[in-house]
Amino acid sequence: MIEELNEAKKIIGDAKNIYIIPSEINIHESVACALALFYTLKEFNKNVNLIINDIPERLKFLIPSLDFISLPKNFVISIPGEKADVSQIYYEKNNDGLKIHLSLSSGNIKKDDISFYFSEARPDVIIALGIKDFSSHLIKRLNFYGFLMGSPIINIDNNYLLSENNKRFGRVNLLKDSSLAETIIELISSIDATLIKKEAAACLLAALMIFSENFKSEKTSPAIFDIASFLIKKGADRGQITNELYKTKSPSEIKFLTQIFKNLNTEDLPAQAGNKKISYAIINSENFQNFGEEEADFAVNCIKTSPLAPDNLLVLWKSHESLQRVNGFFYSESKELFNNILKIYQGNLKNNWMFLSIENSDLEQVKNKIINSL
Repeated sequence: MIEELNEAKKIIGDAKNIYIIPSEINIHESVACALALFYTLKEFNKNVNLIINDIPERLKFLIPSLDFISLPKNFVISIPGEKADVSQIYYEKNNDGLKIHLSLSSGNIKKDDISFYFSEARPDVIIALGIKDFSSHLIKRLNFYGFLMGSPIINIDNNYLLSENNKRFGRVNLLKDSSLAETIIELISSIDATLIKKEAAACLLAALMIFSENFKSEKTSPAIFDIASFLIKKGADRGQITNELYKTKSPSEIKFLTQIFKNLNTEDLPAQAGNKKISYAIINSENFQNFGEEEADFAVNCIKTSPLAPDNLLVLWKSHESLQRVNGFFYSESKELFNNILKIYQGNLKNNWMFLSIENSDLEQVKNKIINSL
């Protein structure tokens, strides 16, 4: 690990433009770590950009404003010359938005002929956080982020026994059986520990608390408490972070929990699972399409303490993302069942539950594939 840290330190030291890409699966922990790196590398006088669709609502307290975060800004609208000859271009801009007007001298343009993408200088280095396979992570977004391909990658991930194996796609692969935050702190400390200021310390402590489920998970090691103490001394406010991460939930999350029990069904698992049953809830309502890992965490913690809690529970609902996805979670005390799911789908394993985000719009098909795998 020391050799890899030294190589990562050299690559970052030589770089001017750095892009950080957090995982979309383990989004809360990886985004908190991405923000910590953003703060520290800015202190190191680097030009840092994040590739992320949205900062999760749960983590917005970690940044002064969304304008503070650097994102790609050079946007291109492209029309193939063989489709039409554009003779004039003008635009209207007002408080309501921007309209671009095109006049054609020949040809015809359909909506599908127009492409949109970012045009940026290729970064000197990309830091990937919690991503198992970089190519598959970006494959659907290359029209937007094609300028990233070909840059050296520092691949930071945890390789837990029950997690999908990392593809080791980086020039440097920092893979440990620990939280992302612990590896990030090692990396920053190898460069200059004084780079960790109050803002970065808060992000890293939030990431540790998410990873350890507020220090209650079996993954909470003595080292995590030592690191938490170090970050608090650096200015992280544990009380504030606890309030923000675990504050009272919204009425919509209560309705989500109600819908889970309302749609609950139970069936026998395949014979190889050993006479076990599985309960499942398929939620078709559009009211929960913005729900992700945070809301799943709330639901699981409520279900765990309920006298009606099933031994094995699968919950699935449609995501709002432009890429058609199904979100969901699986709760069980059987590690064997988690292993079976991980053979077919990538998931973020927690304490007796797993968050799933699957590229498929068919809820029934996903449900059947998971149950048959068990």
